[in-house]
Amino acid sequence: TGSGSPTGEKPESKTWWNDGFWWGVLFNSNTSRFHIYRLHWGTQTWEDTGAAVDDRPNTKADALWDGTKLYIASHEAVQSDGQESGNSARWARLYRYSYDAVLQVYTLDANFPVTINRDVSETLVLAKAPSGHLWITYVSRGDTPGDARDYRVFVNVSSDDGQTWGTPFVPT
Repeated sequence: TGSGSPTGEKPESKTWWNDGFWWGVLFNSNTSRFHIYRLHWGTQTWEDTGAAVDDRPNTKADALWDGTKLYIASHEAVQSDGQESGNSARWARLYRYSYDAVLQVYTLDANFPVTINRDVSETLVLAKAPSGHLWITYVSRGDTPGDARDYRVFVNVSSDDGQTWGTPFVPT
C-alpha cells in the first residue's frame, strides 16, 4: 500500500510536465516500489515506465523537473514531526535522472542516490534556485532531547547539482 496518502495536503509534488506528457512518481503495488509513470493521453491511465525510484515502500517523494534533469527527493514518511535517525536505511535520499527524448525514458544518473539528510520527517520539499543550487527544507526535532515541543524547520543546500550536501541548518 505504500505510504498511505502519498500527497494528502502536503506541499510535495508527485507530477511534472515534460516532452508533451504528464509524468509522476507513483507506487507500484506489484513490486512494492516507487516508479516513474507516464500518463497515456488516449486512455487517461498511468503507464509504468519501469524506471525505479525508491525501494522503500513507506516513503514519500517530491519531484522537480528543471528542463534538463529530474530530481526526486525521497524520505521515510512519519506521521509526526521528524527526528534524526541512526539507521542509514531511513535517511532521506536524492535521485537524479537524465531524460532521453528519443526513447522517452528516464535513467538514474551515476553516483545517485545520495543522502540529503539523516532525518525522518513528515514532509520534505525540494527547490532549485536560479543560481543552480538545490535546496531542501523539512521539520525535525531540535537540539533539546526529550522536549516534544522542540521541533524546527531545517534547510540544506547543495552547490553541485545534488551530489554533495552541506550541514542542515535552522534559518534565522
